[in-house]
Amino acid sequence: MSLPPELGLFLVALVGVAVLFDVRFGRIPNGLLLTILGLGLAARLGLAGPTSGLLAASGGLAVGLAIWMGPFALRWVGAADVKLVAAMGAWLGPLATFRVSLAAALAGGLMGLVYLLAKRRRFALDAMQVQLLQFRVMRRFSPGTEEAVRERGMPYAVAILAGLLTEMLLSGQL
Repeated sequence: MSLPPELGLFLVALVGVAVLFDVRFGRIPNGLLLTILGLGLAARLGLAGPTSGLLAASGGLAVGLAIWMGPFALRWVGAADVKLVAAMGAWLGPLATFRVSLAAALAGGLMGLVYLLAKRRRFALDAMQVQLLQFRVMRRFSPGTEEAVRERGMPYAVAILAGLLTEMLLSGQL
């Protein structure tokens, strides 16, 4: 069962807030993820009734977890990304969650290529800065060290939002 347009826009807005947190802070608060999950469960129960709604919500949640636990185990995505897709699954149901995951994986792959190219360039600049630090040309230690460069991760919630928007546009929900 698809979402009414107003609920679809509300879900996009909630995921957009998660994207802002991921981009700005590199993390998504668990409180926001629980809110998305709870509202999704309530929306699904309201749309489909108690039995069908609970089955659709739990099925979407399970599909989200099943698909994204592998990439999480390989350290390709963070735990918050897995929880975000699972929480969205409560809104979308199993089939739409599967399609969102496919679209997000494609968007993430493209984003990853761009991110890698940009990171390589930045890493070269930061490596030069580390060399200057070693030769004491620079007195002040800056966050542009090799360790800091390795810690910077790609905000995958952006790709997840792209997957959600793709699904909603292709299914006529937006």
